[in-house]
Amino acid sequence: MLCLGLAAALTALTRSAAPIASPGEQLSLVVQRMPFEAQNALRGEVSAFDALAKSAARLKSLRAAIRVPQMQPGAS
Repeated sequence: MLCLGLAAALTALTRSAAPIASPGEQLSLVVQRMPFEAQNALRGEVSAFDALAKSAARLKSLRAAIRVPQMQPGAS
C-alpha cells in the first residue's frame, strides 16, 4: 500500500510540473499560432485581438532571447 501511495504522489507531482521548452521551440509554437489568431481577429472576435497582441509581444521577447548568446559554464 505504501508503494502505491508513493507512486500516486509521484504521478501527481510529475503531472503538475510543466516541461520547459527551449526558446526556439516556444518561438515555433507562437509563429504557428499567430495566423489562426489573425484570422479570428479578422472575423471580428474581440479576444483574438488581445491574443494576437500577446503573441506578438511573446514573439519579440523570444527572438531577443535567441539572439543573446548564452554564457557557457566556466567561461569568464
